[in-house]
Amino acid sequence: ANNPVDPQNTAIATGGDGGQGGDGFFLFGNAGNGGAGGDATASALTVQSGSANPAIAIATGGNGGDAGTPGLGGAPANGGFGGNATANAQFVNALNPQNIAVTATAAGGTGGASIDGGFAGNGGIADAMASAISGSGDVSVTANQIGGNGGDGTLGVSASSGGNGAASVMTNQVFGITTGVLTLNQNARSEE
Repeated sequence: ANNPVDPQNTAIATGGDGGQGGDGFFLFGNAGNGGAGGDATASALTVQSGSANPAIAIATGGNGGDAGTPGLGGAPANGGFGGNATANAQFVNALNPQNIAVTATAAGGTGGASIDGGFAGNGGIADAMASAISGSGDVSVTANQIGGNGGDGTLGVSASSGGNGAASVMTNQVFGITTGVLTLNQNARSEE
């Protein structure tokens, strides 16, 4: 969704989920690790007037797979990490006269769970940026950034540690120019 001559571009990207780790045999079977969630990148850019929402980008990282269950006396495994997400939405038209809103949203994937002494996966990192350059009209620019949840540590013969949620920090990740009213919003949230 990056054809700049279109009046509206919407980009949506979703990473795939990691696979589940295999279970170990009943006696001394080792568990398999969960697969990592896929990363997602969404970029939307337009330079053409004609839409109130000219650029929208949404990226969601895939979830990490859960670790398998070890057999009696077998080694535990780890949950997969959540996928990272990057979203970037841009509008550039110094002659645009109408009111517009540009929005980018990125959400990291959730880490996979682990059981019986393994490590749960960490949440995926999110990065959202949005900008708009307009000649006039009211302009709203919004970037939403949500760090992924850490995976759960599940009860077993030995306790498993939970995964870390991804931090979410935003500094000057929205930008806009217009002779009308300019509203800039950046929202960062970190999960558990």
